[in-house]
Amino acid sequence: MTTVDNQLKLLISLYEQEKVRLQKMIDECLLETEYLMAHYHSQALYQLNRRIQTLKNFDDKLFDEKDSAQRRIDA
Repeated sequence: MTTVDNQLKLLISLYEQEKVRLQKMIDECLLETEYLMAHYHSQALYQLNRRIQTLKNFDDKLFDEKDSAQRRIDA
């Protein structure tokens, strides 16, 4: 594995951790009926998910197809 591959995997991992943190913040805001803050965090989560998807596509060219198939299986 090259240094670039390792850096890509590290970046994806860090973004995945941020995704978990943002989801917790959204859940907390909803519990406290802070809907505007929940909306703000959900917008950040949406942007973060797009970045993660882009990076995963760099890592695996078939990521979108695999992810789509997995979602159909899970449904």
